[in-house]
Amino acid sequence: MPMIGPYLAVLPTHVTELGLILGLIHLLAFVLATIHILQTKHEASSAILWIFVNWSFPFFGLLLYLGFGVDRTTSRRKRFELSSRQMSQIRARMLESDPKGGMIAWRQARENFLAQLEDPILNAINFAYDRINPDLVFLAGNHVTPLINGDEAYPEMLEAIDAAKHHIHVQTFIFANDDIGRRFMDRLAERARQGVHVRVLYDRFGSTRAHLSRFFSPYRSVPNMEISGFTQANIIRRQIQINLRNHRKIMVVDGTIGFVGGINFHNGHSSEFSFDQVIRDYHFKVTGPAVYQLQYSFLRDWHYMTDYSAQELLIPEHFPAVKTTGIDPVQVIMSGPISDYEAMADAYFTAMSLARHSITIITPYFVPSIDILRALRTAALRGAEVRIIVPAQNNHFYVGLATCSSRISCAAVSESMSATRLHARQGHARRQSDRTGRFRQHRQPQHAPQS
Repeated sequence: MPMIGPYLAVLPTHVTELGLILGLIHLLAFVLATIHILQTKHEASSAILWIFVNWSFPFFGLLLYLGFGVDRTTSRRKRFELSSRQMSQIRARMLESDPKGGMIAWRQARENFLAQLEDPILNAINFAYDRINPDLVFLAGNHVTPLINGDEAYPEMLEAIDAAKHHIHVQTFIFANDDIGRRFMDRLAERARQGVHVRVLYDRFGSTRAHLSRFFSPYRSVPNMEISGFTQANIIRRQIQINLRNHRKIMVVDGTIGFVGGINFHNGHSSEFSFDQVIRDYHFKVTGPAVYQLQYSFLRDWHYMTDYSAQELLIPEHFPAVKTTGIDPVQVIMSGPISDYEAMADAYFTAMSLARHSITIITPYFVPSIDILRALRTAALRGAEVRIIVPAQNNHFYVGLATCSSRISCAAVSESMSATRLHARQGHARRQSDRTGRFRQHRQPQHAPQS
C-alpha cells in the first residue's frame, strides 16, 4: 500500500476527476439497474445474477443487461393480447346477437359435445384447464389419428389438400426451399388456381433460408393464395427479439379436417430424401368439433399478422357444422412467450401433479423449470413411473449439456429407441398397473434436428 501513494500523487488531476465521474456514473447506473431488476425479475437466481453482472462489469454489464436481460416483449404482448381480446369479444357478440353468424356451429358444438369425464382426476385436470384456457374447452366426439414421421403425415396432408373445396389454412415454423417444401407449395398453389382460398403463415426465423432465397415470391402472385411471414424482429421498429417465434404447426382444410403436431415441411421428415436419417416426430390428424379450436388458433394469429378483421375471419365457411367422428376428447391450449402467463407450463404442471401411475415425456429439448422438475420428482416419490426420452446427441450441443445438468443424471440411461433422429415433443400422464416409482431417462442414439 505505501508503494501506491507516490503513483497516485503524480497522476494528473483531470485523470482522477475522470475516474471519480466514471465511478459515480457506474454507481448510479448500478442503482437504477438494480431497481429495475428487483421490479421485473420474478426468479431470485436471475435477479442475483444480473445484479452481480452489473456490479462486476462496469458499463459492459449494463449493456449486457439492456441487450439480453430486459424483457422487451411488453409492447408486443399488449398488442397481441389486444388483438386476441378483440377477436374473442367479437366472437362473443356474434354468438349473442347474430344467431346465424359464423360462430353458431361452434356454439352448438360447445353445447352438444362438451366432454363429460367420469374419472375424478381427469375432472380435476379439466377444471383447471378450463381456467387456464377459457376460450377453448374440452370437446368430445373427435377422432385423432397419430402419424409418425413425414412418411405417414405428408400423404395424409396432401390428400386433404387435393380434396379441399373452400379453404386451406397452413401454419408452420419451418417451410424449407427443398423437395418437400416445393411439393406442398405447388399443391397448395394448384388448389388456389382452382378457386380454393389458401392462406400460408410461416415463421420468418424458422424459414430463414426459404425467406431469404425468395422461395415464396412466385407463389404470392397466385390467385386466391395469401402468404404471410410471422416475425417480431424489425430493426426499423427497434424490435430485435428473434427468439419471439411462432412454433405452431397447424393445417385446417374446409374447417372439417385438422392436422397438428411437430412436423415441419422439409426433407428431413421424409425417408424419401433423408433415407435412414429421417427425423422422428409425431403429427396428428383430427376430425370432429376440436377442428374449430385449431381453426380459431390459426385465425387468431392470421388476424394479428395481417389486416384482416375478426368479422372477415369468423365466418360460417370457416366453422361449418360437424358431426361426431369418434370418441376422443380434445382441447387445444394456446401459449407463447408474449402471454402474461405460461399456459402450457401450467397445463403440464397440473397433469404431472395429479398423475397417479405414469408420466411419459418424449422431447428433443429437455430443459425444464424447477417447478416442472419438482412435479416430476414428487410424482415419482408417490409411486408413479416417470419416463423421459431425449436424444443421445442433440442438434444444439448447449441444450444437450443443459439436459444433462437438469438434476436427472444422464447416466440413468436404461433403454434406447431405434437409431433414428428424435425430434418428438410428446407428454402425457396415463394409468398403468406398475407403480414402481422409478425415475428413468432414456436417450435416443442419434441427434435431433432443428425445431
